[in-house]
Amino acid sequence: MFLPAGCVLVGPGECPPGYAHTWTGEAWELAEDHRGEILYNIENGYPVTLSELGPLPDGLTAVAPDSQFDIWTANGWQKDVSAIKANLISAIKKHRDQLTAEYIIVDGYYFHSDANSRIQQMTLTKMGKENKMPPGLMWQTKNSGLIELTNELASKFEDVTIEHDIRLFSKALEHINAVNSIESAEEALAYDITQGWQP
Repeated sequence: MFLPAGCVLVGPGECPPGYAHTWTGEAWELAEDHRGEILYNIENGYPVTLSELGPLPDGLTAVAPDSQFDIWTANGWQKDVSAIKANLISAIKKHRDQLTAEYIIVDGYYFHSDANSRIQQMTLTKMGKENKMPPGLMWQTKNSGLIELTNELASKFEDVTIEHDIRLFSKALEHINAVNSIESAEEALAYDITQGWQP
């Protein structure tokens, strides 16, 4: 009798849930069938979709991590306090650098504080201290539009910028010390790095 390719005369029989029949060449066997299931790599928490028959591979779990800071332990996923704190400290430094370049406040006026603006302001400080600012010179602020940049205002740029940078550096150090003193993951996750920076 001629049989089409891939066909046998023996039926596979009943197949319980979670299994699939496979033909060995001589008989049907049951193989675990986890195809389409989403599991998670215990090394990095990344999802893995299974596509082959067989038992669950080592290094995978059906339990999803709660966050990027979870690590696998004998008790399942647990929050890695050190990783959370390291992420907070990195965020504190980034926030400090963003605020450093955001603005400085001179007599209630908000002036740009990016690198190019600071270069200009160094020259303006010198001119202001030497009373060499041109009368009627208008300057752009971040909160009051164009204002007249007087000798008195211009002369303050350098000192205000130094005070601004020292204050932000000190605040960053204060936040970092506070983060380093944290012991629990819950407290670390709840820590707010945005408080107390700008006046």
